[in-house]
Amino acid sequence: MAKLLNIDELCDRLGNRSKKTIHRDIVSGTIPRPVKMGGRNYWHEDVIDQFIADLPVGGPTLKDQSTA
Repeated sequence: MAKLLNIDELCDRLGNRSKKTIHRDIVSGTIPRPVKMGGRNYWHEDVIDQFIADLPVGGPTLKDQSTA
């Protein structure tokens, strides 16, 4: 079973982004949507790892993607 990341772990994985920025990224479709369990949001670690791996190297940043 894949590990689930909570919001704090996700913030760390994405370069210490704030929770508010993570929520903006979810709304804009920039990052994968979470799964809800018990009223809390979780992200599958393998999905986030793939998302990070798919980010362009030396190209637009995560911030640039959310404004595109």
